[in-house]
Amino acid sequence: HKSSMAEILTVIVAIVLCVAGFLWLKFNQGKESKVAAKTEEKQSTGNESLKTNQQQKPEAAAKKVKKDEKQKHHQCIFEVKGHKDGMNCFMFSGTGKLAASTGDDRRVIIWDATKFPPIQLQNVIPELDHPVSVAFSPDDSYFAVAYATSKEIKIFAVKGVKEGAKVSIKTNVAKSITEMHWSYNGKYLAICSTDDKESVRLFKASGEPLGVINPGALVVYHCVISPDSRFVAVASMQCDVKIWEVGADKEGFRLFGKVMELTGRSGGGGATGHSAAVHSVDFGGCSPAVLVCESTRAATVSKDGKCKIWNIDVRYKMKEDPKCLLTIDSPDTKPIDLVAIARGKESKIVATWSKTAGLCFYALPTGELLSQIPFEETGQVFQMIWSPDSITDKGGKTYQQVLCTVSKDGRTRAWTPTNG
Repeated sequence: HKSSMAEILTVIVAIVLCVAGFLWLKFNQGKESKVAAKTEEKQSTGNESLKTNQQQKPEAAAKKVKKDEKQKHHQCIFEVKGHKDGMNCFMFSGTGKLAASTGDDRRVIIWDATKFPPIQLQNVIPELDHPVSVAFSPDDSYFAVAYATSKEIKIFAVKGVKEGAKVSIKTNVAKSITEMHWSYNGKYLAICSTDDKESVRLFKASGEPLGVINPGALVVYHCVISPDSRFVAVASMQCDVKIWEVGADKEGFRLFGKVMELTGRSGGGGATGHSAAVHSVDFGGCSPAVLVCESTRAATVSKDGKCKIWNIDVRYKMKEDPKCLLTIDSPDTKPIDLVAIARGKESKIVATWSKTAGLCFYALPTGELLSQIPFEETGQVFQMIWSPDSITDKGGKTYQQVLCTVSKDGRTRAWTPTNG
């Protein structure tokens, strides 16, 4: 009997062990299957991610190339951006060897304009104020800075900025200074402001006030000094441009008064002036680098969508008015914002810019459209200036006429007038 019971227990234990072994085997097989599945899933995900990255890299590279290609217009020979924030002024020196810029980062940068592209020579923050405009003395020894908060002009030595301002001028401007110019003979500075009446003020380089100009308009858009330093022209919301004379007589060097208006109201041609506000004016003539400068031409652009070229070589003391020589219609007949006429007798080109037509170059005296660069390439331009001298690139190619535009994206771009 005892033997039978032992045999039964042995069988039961064997069955239990078999069942336990079977369950253990099944459990491990399921675990291994899950691990294998997860491993396979990870590998699959990794392969797909790698494949996606490999696909995205060429696409990203292609987008970058397309972006770079879009930024490179064939007439743009270089662009510079030295300020952290926006740039608000860029100006060449009279010799063309230096340039200066001011920005919202409170810095004034002096550039070596003989290099291609220009390189930074000095990077200075001369005052705890915001510079809005900069200009050079004729010999490149000094530069003047107009400030937004203090409404002052301060003159610094190019090679002695750390020594502080050599001259400080209180302008007595009530509102905002918009631009500043230093005459090519070095004798005086002109500032344009948003003041209601005395919107243009002249100062001797020593700091002494020279005179005040009241254009008789609520809004003044632009002022400029002629290459021979004789004239100051003011463009305003009125339909004409008024020109004042500066010079010396027995009473000394002074502001004489208004001598001309670019209206075209006299002469056999009748009224040939603008029919709406004049946004910008510029003088042509010999380059300031020439010892004997002359100013015989002026260019104006208006809200009426026209650019006009004027002969100002007239006997204004005998009440002879300037003559309108040429009228150029904007390609889209929309308002034109800026104009810059090339300097020098051989530089017979005028450039205009507008928000709708972009940058346009015209040949003089015919008015033929040489080239048109769209707004998408130039950006929102607020200043244009021709280089006083030719520019040679690293490959030895020389560009006789180069126009620089300053835009709200903080870049100064240099353009050639033609496609060639």
